[in-house]
Amino acid sequence: MEKLPECEEEERVEKGEWRARIPEVGEALVQVSEKGFDEDENSLNGTERFEGSGSKLIKGDEDDCSFFEGAEKLLEIWFDKKAGNDLRDIPRCDWESVLSYVHCLIISHISSADHDAYVLSESSMFISRQRFILKTCGKTTLLLALRPLLSLVYSYCQNTPQSLFYSRKSYLQPNHQPLPHGSFSREADFLLSLFPDGRSYCMGDVNRDCWYLFKVERLGTIGSPFLDPSCPGLTVEPDQTLEVLMSNLEPEAMQPFFQSDGITAQDVTKKTGIANLLPGSSIDAVLFSPCGYSLNGLTSQGYYWTIHVTPEAKFSYASFETNLELCPRGVESSLADDAEEKVTLEGLLNQLLQIFRPQKLITTLFANSTSKCHMVIRHMVPPGPASPPGYHVTGRQWAQFSLYSLLFLSLESDNRPQAIEL
Repeated sequence: MEKLPECEEEERVEKGEWRARIPEVGEALVQVSEKGFDEDENSLNGTERFEGSGSKLIKGDEDDCSFFEGAEKLLEIWFDKKAGNDLRDIPRCDWESVLSYVHCLIISHISSADHDAYVLSESSMFISRQRFILKTCGKTTLLLALRPLLSLVYSYCQNTPQSLFYSRKSYLQPNHQPLPHGSFSREADFLLSLFPDGRSYCMGDVNRDCWYLFKVERLGTIGSPFLDPSCPGLTVEPDQTLEVLMSNLEPEAMQPFFQSDGITAQDVTKKTGIANLLPGSSIDAVLFSPCGYSLNGLTSQGYYWTIHVTPEAKFSYASFETNLELCPRGVESSLADDAEEKVTLEGLLNQLLQIFRPQKLITTLFANSTSKCHMVIRHMVPPGPASPPGYHVTGRQWAQFSLYSLLFLSLESDNRPQAIEL
């Protein structure tokens, strides 16, 4: 495939500055910091190109072309709720234009009553009435799409952002990332240029695996999921997000994610047991050449889930994400017959461990006060239960924000994955 065109916004960032004009967001100028607290600040310059059909971005330099950064950049934005306005009414060609700033392509698409789900050449995009989710891996420049995205949404829907979450795991090789993604401090400076009221956080051990978060939380309008539950007469919709970020995966478990003659993505989904994670879902799966796997799933109850796998032994990585409302352990038997309403965090983690067999994993769970996941988080707050069999907890943190609670867990395997109880 031909290289996507360079964008003016990327050139501005490379010069060390960013000027934004977003309706009702304001104008700000940020000088990209030359020093950070988290990772190697060096960024490599060079030509990026697409290799093969729907493949991952790789470096033009021969010494670096074998490496791929599986850890994703994740952006979630909730826009204010206005009668009749729906982000899904924006044409696909305009979303493709936004993705050109990121340097990735739409591979396939499925829809439900609640979501449009796109498998990308580098991970996934989900669009609902008032929420936008973009998750990209490799050397994508996700944040360069933020300004065009906000302008696009405003031009079609007159919607402005109410809440924003940007997060990612620490990179294996941060020096491979283009600006402003080489360090979290630069990413945070970039985001602050658009959202001066944002806040930055780091969970975990900064010398090993850690997880970064930039968030903006604002009170929304009536009917949005961001209202203060203490306000009389206003309702709050449950909202939650679970991520499981797994690395150092067992090579035998990774074999199905390498392309071989006659094997389809559907075959891999069934053979590995991924199809059994949330039965009854509509699934859109892609097996990349020569290796790699992406899946988007949409459930009958209006939830989404997504999986991405980088199977190469030296930098193996897999991620799972969903907004499914997990129920607290021990109360699932009292719920309705719907299988989705009986899924627990422990049960889901057990399945993921058996499929991917990671040596290390990070789990994050966001939930607002009306979500059943809020009870899950409180169950896990320290001192909490003992470490799961076969794993030891290397980090357990809990945070309370203005509208959400957050649980962070990092675990390492003693030997091989076993069933866990948290």
